[in-house]
Formats: sequence, structure tokens, C-alpha cells
Amino acid sequence: MRTFAYTLTHPLGLHARPCFALSGEADDWNCETVVSCKGQRANARERLELMGLNLSCGDELTVSFEGPDEDAAHDAFFELLRALDLDRDE
Repeated sequence: MRTFAYTLTHPLGLHARPCFALSGEADDWNCETVVSCKGQRANARERLELMGLNLSCGDELTVSFEGPDEDAAHDAFFELLRALDLDRDE
């Protein structure tokens, strides 16, 4: 199992567009990917579950990966999350 913690800095938090991009990334890997924050968990493949976490700027989330592709998924998901969080052109 691999995990990482990440604190959101985007003023809009994790809204619809990044949730859709992250769920698409999770679909590309053969492992379970779970996003957790404030005592709630979401399957990263489920866009509505991710949006249901209602993640805001300053929230710290934990992302965990378990399965054959966990190492590659960990690295790719982190880089995508970081890129989406730093994108201020919305």
C-alpha cells in the first residue's frame, strides 16, 4: 500500500473539473485508489463521491493506493493533483 497527504491550495478547492480529471486518472490503473478527508472516504474512480467530499482550500486529504499498479498510480495521481491544484486559469 502507498499513500500520500496533500493540502489543497486552490481557492476553489477540489471542484467538478479536477474531480473528473482525477477519476479518469484513477481509472487508468489496476489498483484501488481512495481519497480521505475529514473522516470521509471516496473511491477515486467515482466522480460524484470525490465531489461529495466537498474539499476546500486548506483541507488536507490522504490518498491511498493498493494493488498491482500502486507505485505508478501513486506517482501519476500526485503529479496530476498537484498540477490541477496549482492551475489558476479557471
